[in-house]
Amino acid sequence: MKTLLLLFVTVIVVTALPTYKQLEDDRKAQRYILREIIQSVNILEKNILMQKIVIQEAVTTDHCTTEDFCRAGKVLENVKAQDLGLTDAKWLLPRRLVAYSRNIQCTAPTSNDTVDLHKLMKNIKRCAQIEYSKDS
Repeated sequence: MKTLLLLFVTVIVVTALPTYKQLEDDRKAQRYILREIIQSVNILEKNILMQKIVIQEAVTTDHCTTEDFCRAGKVLENVKAQDLGLTDAKWLLPRRLVAYSRNIQCTAPTSNDTVDLHKLMKNIKRCAQIEYSKDS
């Protein structure tokens, strides 16, 4: 009976553990999302250069974490595509930031520090480049 119970527990534990292939697929998906974030910022920087939109600071290049991407997604969700001269279909950056940080919970930044939207975009891009280069 004990042997049967031990065998049952072993099977449950082994099948519940993520496989190397699953971990590898997750890593590839995260790299793909980072590449999309970088591309989105490159496209958006051209539209935002002329606009002076002030927004809460969510990302600094001094300390890039997944939580920073999550906070940036929360902050950018409040920016309307029309304010940037975009359609809703082209305002994908907030969704991509949330997708990249999907495994963590965060809240919008509570500090009163503000920054131009263009500066926030540069910080997001730089952090995405740093994270992307870590996996190379």
